[in-house]
Amino acid sequence: MADERRRLVKSSDDLLRDVDVLKDLERQKRREPISSPGFHDLADEIVEKSREVMHSSIEQEELGDEAERGDDTIDDVASSSR
Repeated sequence: MADERRRLVKSSDDLLRDVDVLKDLERQKRREPISSPGFHDLADEIVEKSREVMHSSIEQEELGDEAERGDDTIDDVASSSR
């Protein structure tokens, strides 16, 4: 039980980091001339990071299904394990 919750915290942390990176990449791409090499390179990075976000989301769903129901939130578990 505790192991699934710790894995859920890690997955949630990873997801939040990946979303921040994804936002930064998209902001960079918006400043590139459309269809330029830099634009396409960033678009490729965005696709890859988007896949990582999707993977983390699926993993969280599975971990959430495995975890025993309780009153603790992900933040509660994260705080108690630090």
